[in-house]
Amino acid sequence: MGISAVDRKHLWGRSGGRCAFPECEKKLIREIGEYVETSTAQSVTLGEEAHIVAESDSGPRADPEMSQKSRDSCANLILLCEEHHKVIDAAGGRYFSVDVLREMKREHEAAVDRNMERSLGGGEEAAERTSRFIGEWSRRVDLDEWDAWTSSLLVPSPVIDRDRFDRYSATVIWLSNRAWPTSHFSGVQRAVKIFADVWRDLIGVIDREFAYHRNMRDRFCLREKHKEIDWDEKLYKQYGDEFDFLVDLIHELVYHATAAANLICDRVRDEVDYGYRFDEGRISVTRGPNEFLRFEHFRPSYADEHRLSGDPYPGLTGVKKFVVETYGHRL
Repeated sequence: MGISAVDRKHLWGRSGGRCAFPECEKKLIREIGEYVETSTAQSVTLGEEAHIVAESDSGPRADPEMSQKSRDSCANLILLCEEHHKVIDAAGGRYFSVDVLREMKREHEAAVDRNMERSLGGGEEAAERTSRFIGEWSRRVDLDEWDAWTSSLLVPSPVIDRDRFDRYSATVIWLSNRAWPTSHFSGVQRAVKIFADVWRDLIGVIDREFAYHRNMRDRFCLREKHKEIDWDEKLYKQYGDEFDFLVDLIHELVYHATAAANLICDRVRDEVDYGYRFDEGRISVTRGPNEFLRFEHFRPSYADEHRLSGDPYPGLTGVKKFVVETYGHRL
């Protein structure tokens, strides 16, 4: 049968993503970027979902009378790091009885609840207001379709649906006019501000540089000025270089928008709802085809040092400078 997705989500949420062994509190979800240099983001799950009453009749603290469904339920699971999982199961589990582990689980989850109450300032209303705000943001930017709609921008000739662009333009105004709904959750608030800045710049570049598609009037595409002129070698090269620069600029802005969206989700999990988008996982994008006719998959996120710096997004000018220096554009 195994542990269900619902029970797994409840266990991690109630445990705050940390080891329940007394005085351990080890954080059990980390980013691989904390250990090695990488251009993509990937979560590393360090936690182990340990059974209090053994999963099988031959395991530590076994109870043959207990049903398999009850054994795999959240009530019979305790979240531990690898080290302490081995400790409680050592010597057939004789040093940590069922009652001891149930009390350990109860005390740890109660401590997580107390910490959450303190972060909420004693009010569930603040969390509810923030959750509604994040839900509306998620809907407006099509978070559940993120990889699908951004893929049309991460191609050699970026395009976007006109209706979608109109909605996203309205979202720029919505974000800029929105008052933060609570005095709590400063991390979420800062992440939303970063996202709003990137979103404004991405939509602004599209608004300035895109035009109606020649064959599909319901779509916008990056204007190819070098294909609209009579033959002039010098001007053709100038416009072609500008086009290549804008393609790379749009791609980088999409990566920043994705990293900022992942930052919002991380901060929501840290401060409001540990289980937020637990099943969906981190937001990713797909670019291609490249010169080898292959597609590349990325999960952009800001490195820890950038998250702590106050503003990991360098602004449109900073992104332009990065594109010029990284891709060798000469404008």
